[in-house]
Amino acid sequence: MKPLTHAEKSEISELKMLREATRLILDVGTSKTTLKDVSIGAGYSHGLASQRYGSKEGLFLALETFHRKLWKAELSHYVTGKSGLQGLLSRINAMESILSKEADSVRAMYLLWFDSVGDHSELSQNLAKFNTEAKAVTTLYIKEGQKNGEIRTNIKDRDYAFKHVAETFGMLYLWAAAPDSVDICAAFQKFRQRTEQELQA
Repeated sequence: MKPLTHAEKSEISELKMLREATRLILDVGTSKTTLKDVSIGAGYSHGLASQRYGSKEGLFLALETFHRKLWKAELSHYVTGKSGLQGLLSRINAMESILSKEADSVRAMYLLWFDSVGDHSELSQNLAKFNTEAKAVTTLYIKEGQKNGEIRTNIKDRDYAFKHVAETFGMLYLWAAAPDSVDICAAFQKFRQRTEQELQA
């Protein structure tokens, strides 16, 4: 077998540490997750995570980048080529899909984001940008759907986009806080149905 390159070894160690960070966040919380525990839990020397990420915030930002890569892959699969109502519904399908395949990653990321609210960190700023992007995309889909006749013209695009994104984050917050009490995939299936009923012309 061909020996692994340095880049391949680095990629493997990165994935192992991010998966271990995810596990720790879910098991002990963000405040008790340490770089040392991430390194050791992933099977490396205690200083590797510190050397790689520099700080706990650096680790959490790397975890966010990893999560965003997973999310963009789902979006690409479900939403590419879609617009208007179908684009918006496909975006909900993408969320349900990533929740079914990467529930731990999604929950850990939202716990990080919710914990960051109000602390003026880069993570908090990124959450605000993510919210703004989600509202902008939703607004665009509604405008497209109204233009092509799929979506009722009496829907106020910006108001509905705010409501839509708020409901999305509300469901994820309730699930992240108490996952055993919420069937999150079923919740998003119902959300998709409601969205279609509310918007369809």
